[in-house]
Amino acid sequence: MTSANNQSTTPDAGNSLGEAQDLGLFSYSITDPLTIPILTKFSESVGGDDSDDYFQFSLDNTAGVSVSWSTPRSSSETITVELLDSNGTLIKSLSGTNSYIDGILFENLNAGTYYLHLLTGNSTFTNYNVQLLVGLKDNVDSVSQTPKDLGVLTATPVTQSDYVYYYIGISDSDTYSFTLTEASTVDFTWTDGVGDNTSIDLGSDFSTLRNDRSQETVSYQKILAPGTYEFTISGSGSYDYIKNADAPASYNLTLTASEPPDAGNSLEEAQNLGLLSRGIFDTPGYAGSVQVVGNYAYIADGDSGLQIIDISDSKNLTLVGSYDDDLYANEAEIDGNYAYVANGVDHIRGNNLQIIDITNPDNPVLTADHNPTLMSEINFLSKPFRSKYVYVNSNISRFVEIIDISDPENPISDYGLPFPASTSYDLLVDSFIYLGTSKGLEVYDTPPYESPFGLDINYYVGNLTYSLPIGFSPDMRGIYKVDNYIYLVGNFQFEFDNFRNYHPGLAILEVNITRPNNSSDPYNFTSTLKGTYILPSDAHSLQVIDNIAYIANGTSGLQLIDVSDPMNPQLQASYDTWVTAVDVWVENDYAYVADGDRGLKIIDLSINAGAEIPIITELQEFVGGDDSDDYYQFSLDKTAGVSVAWSSSESITVELLDSNKTLIKSLSGTNIYDDDVLFDNLKAGTYYLHLLTGNNTVSNYDVELFVGPTDNVDNASQTPKDLGDLTATSVTQSDYIYTYSGFSDSDTYSFTLTEASVVDFTWTDGVGDNTNIYLGSGFGTFEDLLPYYNGDYEETVSYQRTLGAGTYEFTIDYKYISNAPASYNLTLTASEAPDAGNSLGEAQDLGLFSYSITSPLTIPIFKEFSEVVGGDDSDDYFKFTLDNTVGVSASWSSSETITVEILDSNGTFIKSLSSNHNDVLFENLNAGTYYLHLLTGNNTVSAYDLVLQVGPTDNVDNASQTPKDLGDLTTTPFNQSDYVHGNRIQDHDIYSLTLTEETVVDFTWTDGVGDDTRFQLWSISPVFATFNYLYNWEDEETVSYQETLGPGTYRFEMWGSGPVYAPASYDLTLTATPTGNTNDSPTDITLSNTTIDENEPINTEIGTLTTTDTDAEETFTYSLVAGEGDTDNSLFTIDGNVLRSNAIFDFEAQETYSIRVETTDSANNTYSEAFIINIEDINESIATLDIDDNGALEPQEYNLINLYSSQLDESEFDFLINNFSNDLIGKNSTSTDASSIFSYLNEVGEILLDIDGNNKV
Repeated sequence: MTSANNQSTTPDAGNSLGEAQDLGLFSYSITDPLTIPILTKFSESVGGDDSDDYFQFSLDNTAGVSVSWSTPRSSSETITVELLDSNGTLIKSLSGTNSYIDGILFENLNAGTYYLHLLTGNSTFTNYNVQLLVGLKDNVDSVSQTPKDLGVLTATPVTQSDYVYYYIGISDSDTYSFTLTEASTVDFTWTDGVGDNTSIDLGSDFSTLRNDRSQETVSYQKILAPGTYEFTISGSGSYDYIKNADAPASYNLTLTASEPPDAGNSLEEAQNLGLLSRGIFDTPGYAGSVQVVGNYAYIADGDSGLQIIDISDSKNLTLVGSYDDDLYANEAEIDGNYAYVANGVDHIRGNNLQIIDITNPDNPVLTADHNPTLMSEINFLSKPFRSKYVYVNSNISRFVEIIDISDPENPISDYGLPFPASTSYDLLVDSFIYLGTSKGLEVYDTPPYESPFGLDINYYVGNLTYSLPIGFSPDMRGIYKVDNYIYLVGNFQFEFDNFRNYHPGLAILEVNITRPNNSSDPYNFTSTLKGTYILPSDAHSLQVIDNIAYIANGTSGLQLIDVSDPMNPQLQASYDTWVTAVDVWVENDYAYVADGDRGLKIIDLSINAGAEIPIITELQEFVGGDDSDDYYQFSLDKTAGVSVAWSSSESITVELLDSNKTLIKSLSGTNIYDDDVLFDNLKAGTYYLHLLTGNNTVSNYDVELFVGPTDNVDNASQTPKDLGDLTATSVTQSDYIYTYSGFSDSDTYSFTLTEASVVDFTWTDGVGDNTNIYLGSGFGTFEDLLPYYNGDYEETVSYQRTLGAGTYEFTIDYKYISNAPASYNLTLTASEAPDAGNSLGEAQDLGLFSYSITSPLTIPIFKEFSEVVGGDDSDDYFKFTLDNTVGVSASWSSSETITVEILDSNGTFIKSLSSNHNDVLFENLNAGTYYLHLLTGNNTVSAYDLVLQVGPTDNVDNASQTPKDLGDLTTTPFNQSDYVHGNRIQDHDIYSLTLTEETVVDFTWTDGVGDDTRFQLWSISPVFATFNYLYNWEDEETVSYQETLGPGTYRFEMWGSGPVYAPASYDLTLTATPTGNTNDSPTDITLSNTTIDENEPINTEIGTLTTTDTDAEETFTYSLVAGEGDTDNSLFTIDGNVLRSNAIFDFEAQETYSIRVETTDSANNTYSEAFIINIEDINESIATLDIDDNGALEPQEYNLINLYSSQLDESEFDFLINNFSNDLIGKNSTSTDASSIFSYLNEVGEILLDIDGNNKV
């Protein structure tokens, strides 16, 4: 299978530069946004007779080219990959077995033609997989990752720009280093590209800095002691769903260093971290309404006017600006760049509409101050807001006034609508005006705004609630409309046992209104009460989004009511808002609540209701040396569990102190993950953290202060909480658990059984919580069986386990990583254990398992049970019946090793397996009755959990996973059909095949409707790296894949699953096509010369060996071997392809010698042959020269000296010296100085020279 960015090739690669396989033109250019690099994959074999592989490719732009490869796994097979230019000149090379271990060959290349040359450099044969990636050039070395040194960091900015990516195992992350000469705050500021996600890792001791927003500049600061530091920037761009890959990411980075702040060095100077309470901003007035636009929340804050709060960081809410000049803000609505504030609580402060320009949120400016014509007080604006008109209403004047705000600087009162009720509380306008009053829900038509001021009575539609079976008290508060449904909150008269009584609640009306054709005719409208919900407290306002009503419910906080069924609204969640929830605004996953005297409260709706996200405060500094102590102060407004975790370059001690500076608890270490977490449950109050090294050592540190729920079971040491002896008397436990930002709290308990018992685990978790119980080592390990799981909202779940006498542990934890803790209420009881039958006749009957193979396949049938066997209860028997031929699997976990036997209906043994974990007993069984027999075989008692699975038959043994051997693969296609699945007890099919020569193997398979199957290939001999997984994600689609493989034995595996965890079927066909790259044996050896002169020195070259072979561009090695004609092998050597002497031969002693030579080609094919070496006779003469005391020579002697001089270019020469005692002395000289030879001859007085016919000494 190929895709646009995944090109695959099927060699044979060329064996020379001129025959290089052309991979084509790679056209990659830098665009905005960046595109995915071009990936080409190919696999081949090299070595032996195929000594070199060449691939050609071309670039039309400057690009970064990466080459990664894998070669035989778990072996020493090594290849060299060379990158060559268009002339075949080496640019760069790399050798190794695996690019992920040995590095990646990378180079920035200009437009042009290039080659890849792959070789082993010897006769070794190996398969390989290569990935050629053409993408962005790289300014920082992506191969060695040698840090780019930025030098000494100062206040002068240092900037860097580059690209990073991770793609199909090839990654480019840029590493830099810098030096600080003094303690500094280092600022890391960078912007990445559109859709890019980049991060900076500051070594192993620090956390990761992230930029996960498109083209946004992110800044982080780290306080660091003097020293040299490294950091790495990595990431990827936007995800391409078609190509199933991430694009590269770009970044622009700026670093600066500045003087750092200092944590307090004494208790009195402790740096104050403030009140650690999430999502609260205490405004100075009374928060009566809230609206969120972008990163700002606009609060109508009573006598503190309009408050504008930055909510971009829910943990760090900050006041941006405010406007409170002669303003009592009842309500505020935001439209564009203006805030429209209903101002008025009494006649003294004024009662008007103030229009405030909020273009610059930190400096809001009054635009207009409009006094309504018909009223003395403004209470509410319309919701939702209209861009041309604002509707305000007053309880005192009992008017709704319509104000034209087309010109925000000059608002004009247009109309007034009188309402008959004594009080109105909320106003909503769409095509009609809905007014909540003490008389019910009054409805008016919207008048033609071009008419003069006034109102025709015919604009009155009617009262939609007058005739309904509910009534209003004088404080109906909220209206919200979605399509034809109107949602009301207030005090309603509900019917209780034929008695009407007021109670806070939600009412849902279905409303239909039609305007009359004649203005004098009445309106046609119907209103039907669909449903109601009683609320715990007075409700003030609401929003309805996606069938959830978000109700500001006064002292009961925020209520979430599911109104998807209007006739039966149900509570979904409830959140505490600390004081009085007056108004609510929902944006994305957050609810922003105007909380009366407490200001703004932000609630994350994505978390479990009732559990707040823990608060994490990050601190980073250094301590030690001159800065011996660091102190931090923090406060809690309620009882909480406080954890302190850190990483530091040296060991530090962290102390937790109370408000009186008394030590509560301390812990020392360098790394939170190795040295544990400092934890304690703390009440509301003020506390301190004291950090020190205790010596002159200076240590950088990153500290995380975590404030979350209290913990009743020690979450630091995880020492089990002992529940004692478990009996029929219930034991209950309640607590919180969580996993959040590296902090986790899972609760571990232990209990004891004095006799075999059924233990009942029953627990309820909180709304939205997913909790689990894992049974520890006392049970055996049960990871292969599903843990006890409670994934439903506030649902009680019960599980039972049969256990023998003993002590056990279990852990309760959170199934999913979430932002908020989970709560649970747990109850344990123990009761008398039942007993499986102890003989065949008493076998416990598990019943009939009816499974048939259908299309599509259905989920296998599972039966789980737990028991105890061994000791007095020596045997357990279970009976089951099948009505079809099926595959039966038994898998178990047990505290001790047990044996499980499958018996037929007569009790005759079929198959057995002994284990305590992770093994599967499998057999294909026909319809009939069968038994399981479990035993330990000794007095050992073992608890066990067993799963019996009945599913499709299996043609390849899924228990032992012994490969099904397909033998030698030939050109005859091989077909195989079977089933695989990954549910509970898995079934993967493994096959093996053998190739006798280089072959292209085609793997083609079709899976069933809705099935997802996949394939993996690896080799055994030669041991080869795993190939990429191949997937078939489409329904009943045939997928084909080809791989060129050398001779050897290979394995491949099929696995997958069908829809909803059902098994998957597949039909597989294998086809083998030899490449034709066979290797023939050598047929002849030729020696260029077979003679050597006598008296020649050792290592004299005799002749050159050549081989005759039908294979082109073959390579050969030569050796002297035993066999016919090998008599004199020891007197000769072979250097490469040159035959040399290994002795000084004398013709008079022996004239011929016999040797046997063997040639071996790259495929280890051989040929040998015997040769006769002849010794040539040389004419030998001796001359004796006299030399007098003065070194005078006769002319003949002088000529001989000249003979030596004429031979000075020879590297060596030998001569014999006869002193007057006729002793012969061997002499070898490498002198090139004739005078030294003369001096030597002068000393000895007489020399005997052996001169051949060529005047060679």
